[in-house]
Amino acid sequence: MTDTPQHIHELQLKLWLSKPPGERLSQFLKDNDDMLKALIETKKKLNIPIEFLPPEKFSFKNSPDG
Repeated sequence: MTDTPQHIHELQLKLWLSKPPGERLSQFLKDNDDMLKALIETKKKLNIPIEFLPPEKFSFKNSPDG
């Protein structure tokens, strides 16, 4: 956000990075899930089609690590 002072951004980053990686990942996944649920609910209320990428787009089968 542009209305947040830089020193507040720095404090938020410092706090975020002080958490263990597992906790940061868990929080990211929860936040992501909450945003997706809110998006789906909003689209339902506005009668907007809910479209997702086909499951194969999320597959790691073709990645170098998969």
